[in-house]
Amino acid sequence: MDRMVLERHLAQAEEHVALAEALVMRQRRIVAELERDHHRTAIDARRMLAQFEAMQKEHAATRDMIAGELAAAQRKPAGPAR
Repeated sequence: MDRMVLERHLAQAEEHVALAEALVMRQRRIVAELERDHHRTAIDARRMLAQFEAMQKEHAATRDMIAGELAAAQRKPAGPAR
């Protein structure tokens, strides 16, 4: 894949990781508040937190894969000009 495309994909993946991390942090605060106030919905909020954490891990894995592809592409010599 073209290096510029990989760089764009990496930037997008990093944005997704940051957004997912923000969701996780927000949901953690919600869970803490619900648990502190003994709301029954804390169980559902904790399940949602687990989903957000899984999503964040997937985004991070995708980012790491793209970063690896970009590193490999940068080690390859450029092809002949056309």
